[in-house]
Formats: sequence, structure tokens, C-alpha cells
Amino acid sequence: MVKMIRMTTQDPNGFYNNEFHSDIIIEPNSKIALHSMTAEINTESITISAGVNDNIQFKMTDSDAVFRSLHITTGTYNSSNYTTLFSDITNKMNRLMFYNNNEIGRQWRAIVNTDKKVVFENVLGEYIRPPISTETNNKVSFVKSETVKSSNTFISRRLVGQGTVGNPDSFLYIKSPQCKGSAQLRAKIINITNNNTENVIIGYTTTPPDTTTISIDLSTIKYGIKCNSSTNTYSYYLNGVLNPSTRIQQTNDVISIDTHQNYLFLNVYKDDGNIIESIPLQSFPYNHTDNLFPVIIFLGANTNGISNIQFSSDPFYTTLNEVIEPIELIGAVPISSSNPTIKTLKFMDTDLASFLGYKQTFYQSTRGISYPFIAENFFQPADFSDSFILELLNLNVDSYDGLTKERRNFLHCIVQADIIRNRLTYTAPFLLWLDIKNSSKLALRNIKMRLLKEDGSPVNLLGISQVTLVIE
Repeated sequence: MVKMIRMTTQDPNGFYNNEFHSDIIIEPNSKIALHSMTAEINTESITISAGVNDNIQFKMTDSDAVFRSLHITTGTYNSSNYTTLFSDITNKMNRLMFYNNNEIGRQWRAIVNTDKKVVFENVLGEYIRPPISTETNNKVSFVKSETVKSSNTFISRRLVGQGTVGNPDSFLYIKSPQCKGSAQLRAKIINITNNNTENVIIGYTTTPPDTTTISIDLSTIKYGIKCNSSTNTYSYYLNGVLNPSTRIQQTNDVISIDTHQNYLFLNVYKDDGNIIESIPLQSFPYNHTDNLFPVIIFLGANTNGISNIQFSSDPFYTTLNEVIEPIELIGAVPISSSNPTIKTLKFMDTDLASFLGYKQTFYQSTRGISYPFIAENFFQPADFSDSFILELLNLNVDSYDGLTKERRNFLHCIVQADIIRNRLTYTAPFLLWLDIKNSSKLALRNIKMRLLKEDGSPVNLLGISQVTLVIE
């Protein structure tokens, strides 16, 4: 004899506890199977309105006089577009990073982590520089063509007699993009006496060279600074085109490509022994999103070269294995600093904080180099599961769980369910019969069970959920 039992619940955590007015008789040695189920997943949503709940603020140090303020792009965010929300927040926080010793090389990121909790983190990337003589598997190492010499004193130049003078076949490159917060790529000109500095280019391309690259295509330089030995002047690249400049080179100039606060700056830091000044060659709008990869090209013959090439990399790109301590080139040029600071994060709306999983609106870090602000609660719009488990609570079946390494009364593992507009619908492709461990007749008026996510955690449901059981 086969029995069909329909169970329903409105419990948001998927707990079924159905009482019946008459006994359900289960004969000895019966079997049970899941036929079908429906449920609606509660993923929540939020509508961001200008001037109402769009404001997040932060401080980079406890000594900052005022908070920096960003406004989220208005709209409704839910399970289908929440990544857009976090990209928007991340980008706007990075646009507010300043160009000073404490912030160069630092980058914000707002994400949902593997525990399905929101994290706001500010991380200090690594400063990297030559010398590195060979290609490595690490994606962010400095690598160079065989025609470049980088000494232990961090002087880089073309090897004598190698390559063709005037051709971009002697170069260094880095396989990591720049920091998306406040960043710099820089080098110092050693000596320009009697025009003996090389024709050197420092620049960014949108894709890095690789081990098959023989020479750099100069038309791929999106932004760059060129030192001209014949005229002792600078030129600059924009989108592969070289443009003239009247700026005159001097010994110990530091050439630097700096990104901060919505702009990329081509700068020259000059030092005459008494005064240090920044002379901008050009500036261009920058979105703090695009990846830019450094290249350093030696067009001239071997002379004095350049020294102290330094670069602040994207800390989230990959793990660096060539780490250096920052070296100050000249006193007033800002450099990356590893001084520990206290950071503050503040949500200006309680509903926004709650939607993101935070119990409070104000958070302050301990003093440190990097600090993640992790939400206390799960972020519901990202709280999807690839599969679900139906567990009996007052009937025993022969099933076992590898995650907990225990026998569990799991009736069915639900995979490949249809999810349309958060509505979960599942019909078993065939009835998977499990033995009810009853040697004698049972008379039940109450059946309990629960729906779990694949990791065993509770689900979050809306409305009425239904499960259809079959007993034989």
C-alpha cells in the first residue's frame, strides 16, 4: 500500500512540523521517498535613493579631521545584480584615496567572502622593483629581456653591445597591474651630464608582455614618460602617441606616473639641492578600475641608466614573491608607508548596514597595516546554495553524511533544481526509496523535517513551502 503525504510550512528557516487529525499508519519495514518540493528563497533587496540611504563614510587614520564620503549609485539591488553594488562601492572608495605616504599602494575592496558575509577591506600592496634576472611563474614579478642589466644597487640599463640602440628591444616589465587606490610607478635619472642619460621610457600598457615578446610595440603604451638624451627634455605618451614637452631634465630627477582621486598624473619631481618640487607634464582622467601594466624601455646605449625603479601593485591581483621595503628616493616625494593606522567605517543608514549584514553602523579597526571589516550576519542576496538537503527529524532512515561523518536522517539531496525568480521547484527524477527502520507498525500524527543548505546551515524562505512524500 502506497501513501502520499503533503507537508507545508511557512517557517522562514524551512522547519516542517505538521500535525494530522488521524493516525498515519506505517506498516513494518516500510520505505519512504521524496516525490517533489517547492519553496521560495528569500534573498532580499534594497532600493538605494539619493539623500536617503546612499551614503557610506570612512577614515584612513584616527587623526583624520573629517570623514570621506561616497554616495552609492541609486537603484534596486538584489540577487541578480548585487555584484554591481559592490563594484560601485569599491570604485568610489578607491577614488577617495589620497596621494600621501600612508595611502600610496593601498586599495579598498568590498566583496562577499566565501562564508557569504560582506567584507570591506583596505589592503597595502607590495612595492616591487628590480633586480630579477629570470622569468618566474609568479604573475607579478619583474621580468626583463636578456638585453637589460639590473645591478644589486638597483641601476637598470641596456647591456653593452646587446640589441639594437634605438629599438625597444631592451625592457623590463611587471606582470601585475597597478594599485587601484593610490599608486605610483617611478624611477630616478642618475646623471644627465653631457647628454649621457639613455633614452628611457616608463609607461603603462593595458596588457603585459610575456616571455615571447622580443620588443615592445610603442603604440601600445597608453600612458608614459620619455627621457630624451639628445635634448635633455621630456616627452609623454598618450594612447600610443608621443607628444612633446618643454620640461628640461636635471640630474636626480624622479619621473613618476601617479594615480589618485580620479586622475593619472605624469610627474617630474625635481631636486636642486634646496627645493623639491613636483612638475606635472600632463594629467588624464582615470576610473580606478582599468588594469595598467608597467613597462620600462631602454632605447639608448649603455650609459648610466636609471635607478630605484619602484612600483605599487594591486594587492588583490595575486600573491607577490618579490617584496621590498620602501626606499625613499628624495625627501618630499611621497612613498608607500607601512605605518599601522586605525581605520573607521560608517554607514549613514541603519537599513543599508542591516542589508549588508552589519549589526552596527559604526566600526573602528585596531591599529594595523590592513584590516577587514567583516559583517556579523550572512549577506542574504548572495546566500544561494547549489543544492539542498531534506532531513527527517522524527523518522529514522539509513543515510550517512560525509561532511559531518555521522549517520543522519537525510531523506534526499536536491540538486539541479529549477530556480526561477527565487522560486525553487524540484521533482525527483525517480523515487529513491529509503528504509524506515521500523520493525513494528507505527501510528503517527506528527511528522517533522527540515530543509537545509548543502553545508548544513538553515535556509531563508518566504511564504508557503511544500514537500510531497511517498511511503510504501
